[in-house]
This record gives sequence, structure tokens and C-alpha cells, in this order.
Amino acid sequence: MNLKNKTVALTGCSSGIGAETARQLKEQGARVIGFDLKEPSGNVDQYIPIDLANESSIQEAVAKCEEKIDALCNIAGVPPTLPAMVQIKVNFFGLRTFTNLMCLNNFRLLEKTGGRRRQNICNSRWLFF
Repeated sequence: MNLKNKTVALTGCSSGIGAETARQLKEQGARVIGFDLKEPSGNVDQYIPIDLANESSIQEAVAKCEEKIDALCNIAGVPPTLPAMVQIKVNFFGLRTFTNLMCLNNFRLLEKTGGRRRQNICNSRWLFF
């Protein structure tokens, strides 16, 4: 896959699956804008801090993303070992709020360029608590 000249917004870029996804996206030529609580050690072109449990943090992070994105990968999430309400707040409401605001933030540009695909990946194991 050739992602040259494509910009991907990626949550959860600092560790695990998110860090590996960022590495692979960069390997394929993408520009990666990483969103996470913790600053990543590499593989992102721009890092924007975000706390998906905090709505004002989400709003601030989205406001800092000032360029059109071609894809959104929501990989951030908390594990099922945390309390159910924390999982729901981050893995559902936080990612939903982030996705909605990112789409609204980029809607005018996406519409102007004929639209782009959005890939939404999240941990849904919290549904089975």
C-alpha cells in the first residue's frame, strides 16, 4: 500500500498496537499525526497530547490539528482490567467525541476534496463486562 501524500490521525500512538500502526503507516509513506496521553518515542510527524477521559482535552487536541486528514485510526483505549465506567468513558464516549469533532473540524476540507475514507478502530471488549 502506498500512503505517500496521505495524512493519518492516530490515537494511541505511544505504545502497543498504536505504536506499531504508526511505524507501519510511516513505512508506507504516510504523514502521521499522533494523539496520546504520553509522548511517543518516534514514528509520528506531529504529536498532540490528549486525554480521552476529559472532554476539554479532546476539544483542545482537535483544535490543534490544523490540517486535512485522509484517515483516522482510533486505536487508543483502556484495558478491560479497569473499572467498567472508565472503559466506557474512554473507549466509547472519548473516542466518539474525538471522532465527531475531528470529522466536523475537517468536514469542509473533506467535502471540498471529494471526501476521504475514515477507518475507525477501537477496543470494544468493554461491551462484554
